[in-house]
Amino acid sequence: MEIKTIITDLDHTLLDEKKRISDRTLEALKKCRTRNIEIIPATGRNLLGLKECRELISLVRYAILANGAEIIDLQENKWIKRELLSPLLAVDVLEEVTPYSLIYDVFADGTGKSESRFLTHLEDYGIEPEICRMMRKTRQAVGDVIEYVRNKGTGIEKINLYFSDLRAKEGIRMLLGSRGDIAVTSSLYNNLEITNKRANKGNAVRWLAAFLEIPLNQVMIFGDSENDATMMSLPAFTVAVENAATVIKETADYVTASNRHAGVALALEKFVTGS
Repeated sequence: MEIKTIITDLDHTLLDEKKRISDRTLEALKKCRTRNIEIIPATGRNLLGLKECRELISLVRYAILANGAEIIDLQENKWIKRELLSPLLAVDVLEEVTPYSLIYDVFADGTGKSESRFLTHLEDYGIEPEICRMMRKTRQAVGDVIEYVRNKGTGIEKINLYFSDLRAKEGIRMLLGSRGDIAVTSSLYNNLEITNKRANKGNAVRWLAAFLEIPLNQVMIFGDSENDATMMSLPAFTVAVENAATVIKETADYVTASNRHAGVALALEKFVTGS
């Protein structure tokens, strides 16, 4: 098996529970780069969130962000593909969900936009401490998110919804899923993520592989969550971490150790670097 590209989710896959890359994983990635194997993050994070992974950035040229809404060339510092929500559509979605008990933010221009009333109550919505820390670091507080989006002249990368009541989450998933003009997925037990209907990790991986002229059967993909499902179903070599959702493990070609135990590194050593 010849692997020319590694595509990996970040949170709960490449990163441990403290949002760190283990020394073993970093060493395995560096060995891949010495073999001219591309390392491409495919994440629900925005650009600012990606840059929190400082050790990883030096190994990466291309990145898939906001669940496939954007692909960036970090070396050239430019977006090479974008599938954004129009401000009008994003406002319509936000106004549809605001009557419910939830908090929300949006990704725009590579950063997050939230409100102070949400950022001070993240823990009340069951968001894990490390994600709360990252959200407060990578979100800018605006007076009113909906008005910010309404007045914005350019597109929105992603809308994030967080719930304290999981019954409300499932109800809104059904409500939004019936629209047909957006994509709805999730990466946490208590969130929903909304993008342009054409934006998902699978479409982004397929497009980028064609752009780089790399056959999908020479691509190795790592994932754990629902928002990874579209790329895990591609005709590539797919690897789920042990902590992945059951549906992700069932569709993967191989299941490695959990993110807590450097599962990505173990799979790279087994199938790519040989050590």
